[in-house]
Amino acid sequence: SPKKEMMYLAPSDILGTYCRLDAQSTYDLYVHVLEPALARFEGLQWYTHELYMRFLYLLVWQKVSGITVDFSMLDKHKINLESRIQDLRKQFLEHPEVKPHVDAYAKAIVDEHLAKEPKQHKGEWPPKPPTTQFKKDGSSTAAWLSYEAKLAAGPETSQVWLNWSRKLQELQGVSLFNLNSGPQKQWLFYQAMNYPITSTTESGQPATDEVALRKFGEPGRILGDYISAEKELGFNESLRGVITPETGKYHPSFKVPGTHTGRLAGAGGFNAQNPPKSLDYLACFTVPEPYVLVTCDHASLEDYVLAELSRDASLWSFYGPNSRKGDCMYLSVGARLPVLGQKIREAGYDPENWTVESVKAAKKAASKWRQVAKKVVLSANYQAGPNKIHASLLEDGIDISLDEVQKMHRGFWELRKGVKVWQSELKRQWTDNRGWLLNGFGRPICLEPMREKDLVNAVCQSTGHDAHVLFQVLTAECLTKHKLDWYPWHMDLHDCLMFAVHKDQAETAVRLLKEIVYPRLNQMLGGEIHIKGEPNICLNWADDKDESYDWRTDERAQKFLAKKEKDCG
Repeated sequence: SPKKEMMYLAPSDILGTYCRLDAQSTYDLYVHVLEPALARFEGLQWYTHELYMRFLYLLVWQKVSGITVDFSMLDKHKINLESRIQDLRKQFLEHPEVKPHVDAYAKAIVDEHLAKEPKQHKGEWPPKPPTTQFKKDGSSTAAWLSYEAKLAAGPETSQVWLNWSRKLQELQGVSLFNLNSGPQKQWLFYQAMNYPITSTTESGQPATDEVALRKFGEPGRILGDYISAEKELGFNESLRGVITPETGKYHPSFKVPGTHTGRLAGAGGFNAQNPPKSLDYLACFTVPEPYVLVTCDHASLEDYVLAELSRDASLWSFYGPNSRKGDCMYLSVGARLPVLGQKIREAGYDPENWTVESVKAAKKAASKWRQVAKKVVLSANYQAGPNKIHASLLEDGIDISLDEVQKMHRGFWELRKGVKVWQSELKRQWTDNRGWLLNGFGRPICLEPMREKDLVNAVCQSTGHDAHVLFQVLTAECLTKHKLDWYPWHMDLHDCLMFAVHKDQAETAVRLLKEIVYPRLNQMLGGEIHIKGEPNICLNWADDKDESYDWRTDERAQKFLAKKEKDCG
């Protein structure tokens, strides 16, 4: 049958007709179906014509420009990671709680193989001779010749025994416990080591994922680290597979959009949207001389959107136009919840009368309770109930009763009752429209019935991402208008933007973002709560994760730039 990818080889009378019909059907679809639908939504018209097409242009420019990969760092990362994987593997298999069980497991497999030793090697030697030795003409029969050959060769050279012997040597020469095997991990932790089953997979099997491993003491932690390292190594190897030999760069591909809210998803055999958080890995992504990176991550973007759209009193007091900079959301919420409130206040934090110093001190003194508050806030926002939050806290090693979690959960939604009111309004719109509702940009988004609980998150995430798309377009227009030497590097990383710019213009680019792009963004959005972000200058992706990093005072950066200038003459 014909292959679709070979269509371009078709004769012109066939290919030309196909292309004409394809173009006509696309035009008819737009004129008779899509354009009338667009006319119903002013926000969608503007988004599609004025914003989305410019956004696609940036993604194409970004793909053509590519992302420079430091091969020496990539090789170093791989070597270090392989060494770490071997070390973790050894730690796990030789751990005193694990070793007796994996040794017993290996012995059982070897013993099973020993029991299958060929019979002729178990004392039934020599083999029985055939009943007839000679033919009528006095020559030896074929059976007798075979018998003599076996006697001359000895028992160890029979093919059956050779195969059995090789398999025995193979079993005795390697570790028989597979650290990546679900069934073997189930046997080890649940049967051999007698850990209770507290979570299961979708098929009902006892869970052995990284979350479940946290409950298995030190062996579980070591094995979890091993699995994480293996995944990270997979990213390293995948990156190598998508680097273009001619350019030595990674030219990113995306699904646009990748989710129902409009966010991107990775494509082309590599996902740059959800990289490992390892600094050694992120340091492989860099820029060539004479460029540096300018990155800008919006502060609590989706929380700002939620506060603006829901007008919830607690969110408005924290993120609203009159709020003070320097507070901590999780301390603020935790101090107002049952169970946690007193513990956090005892650490010196007063949600109504805090100082930057008291916030910093409470983060340290009440670190555990801040983590509990963070878990409650994030989980409840995604509609998790008390039972799920309780189980998640236990997995993190925080021993707290279900009754206490239930009180905190009730207290949280009493605090955020404005969000509940807004959620009810979203549900009404979604029901009346039979499956769709408008986000903050006036753009319709659709959710199937099973996603009803995601209404709030879908509207906030889609609105936040649309705002970030606008931020990208405004940034590109501003940098180009001011004639900066720049190109898009990784412009749409969820709530973060990254672009490359000539090092002599980096400070100018930062100033333009602060003084022109952000004010223009907030003016166009028209909200009372202004979106904020703090641009950062760095040499690679890893530097962006260090809040204290300053490329102007970093000795390593200065040596790097000096060397590049010398190499480039």
